[in-house]
Parts: sequence; structure tokens; C-alpha cells
Amino acid sequence: MYNIFSKFLINKILSLSVLFNTYREWYISYARRGNLESNLYIFFEDYSCPFLASSVKINSIYSAKPRFVYNSDTLLFFPYVILNLQDPVKKGTRLPILSLEIIDSTSLVIFDLTDYIEKIRYVDVSCPTISEIIITWTISSGIVLDRNIFKARYIDKDGESNLIEIDNMDSFENSHED
Repeated sequence: MYNIFSKFLINKILSLSVLFNTYREWYISYARRGNLESNLYIFFEDYSCPFLASSVKINSIYSAKPRFVYNSDTLLFFPYVILNLQDPVKKGTRLPILSLEIIDSTSLVIFDLTDYIEKIRYVDVSCPTISEIIITWTISSGIVLDRNIFKARYIDKDGESNLIEIDNMDSFENSHED
């Protein structure tokens, strides 16, 4: 009787061990997928705020149309259709601006984002707007700017200085204030 009980107990322990290892492998795989997506943000048409890719449901008749995806690790904007590729082959296009600063009402530079924008690229999508660029900087820095206090000043590729609202969603060609 002792041998039968011992064999039964050993079999149960082995099956629980297999079950535990299967669960552990699944959990590690799930955690890795989650971590992989924690750096991806989806921008939708007519929305200035991005959404964490792992938290939105795209395949719904109610979903807004994705504009592009932003990878906060590589500072790369790319089309939603290549979201699963994670590492687009192309290096991307530089932004059509030479510098970007966040200024207060007295024109004092509070944050200089020039080094940040020099690293940003976009691939097979339209150029991100000032608002989208500042939002991605917010994701990286953790600093949420009060749009009632601050403005953005940038120098375009022609060397012209432009002053705009930080939540401006116009393309660079249409974004400067007169």
C-alpha cells in the first residue's frame, strides 16, 4: 500500500511540476510581449494624445483610424500596418525643423528639445506635428506641460523662427502663427 501511495504522490507532484513549468513559460512569454509593447504608442487621426498600443482595441468598427505608431525607445514614428515588425528596416526621415524650444509668456526658454528632435525619425508616414512631438517628449521626460502657460518656438529648415501653441495639430507648413 505504501508503494502505491508513493507512486501516486510522485505522479501528482510530477504533473504539478509540469503544470507549473507550463504556466511559468506562458507567463514569461506573456510578460515579454507586454514589455515589448510598453514602448509603443498609437496616434489616431484627429487625436492629439497617443494611446499605449497594448491597451487599445484597433479591430473594432468603432475604432478611430490609426495615423501612425511611435516607439519611445527608438524615437521612431512608423505606419500602423508595420506595427508587428517592431524594427522597420528603413532609417527614417528627419524632422523638417532645426530646433525646438518650449518657452514661457516672457519668451524665456524653459526646455530646449533640439537634441531630442535631432534623434526623431519617421518612416512611410506624414511628418508628426509639433503637438505629437511634444507629446512624445512628455512620454520620455514625464513632464506634462500646461498648454495655457507654454508655447513652442521652432526654427524650420529655411531658418525661419516660428511661434505656435504646444497643442497645435497643423502640419509644419501650416503651423506658424502670423
